[in-house]
Amino acid sequence: MAMKKGDPRAKESAKKSHLSGRMKKGQASRMGKNSRIFENEIASKLPYQEIFLPYEVCDRIAFVGGKVLFIEIKRKGQKLRPKQNRFRELVGKDYLVVSQ
Repeated sequence: MAMKKGDPRAKESAKKSHLSGRMKKGQASRMGKNSRIFENEIASKLPYQEIFLPYEVCDRIAFVGGKVLFIEIKRKGQKLRPKQNRFRELVGKDYLVVSQ
């Protein structure tokens, strides 16, 4: 039976595949790069004004009471980056900045 995305056995299987020689060194990296190129091509054709990459705008995403919250974790004194500020403007109170 084929493994589905997120199956914890997938990482171990990939490691064994690499060690057995079925996957050459760097092949997984190339596959990931090709995937990102494909995703970027598709995303550039979407009819939206602004699209943000998850790692550009927040550290965590939480679901609470049917709402989506975007959480950015900062050290004391750190400021939001420009894309994070823009995203916060758009999302409003559902964008939380947690600092310590």
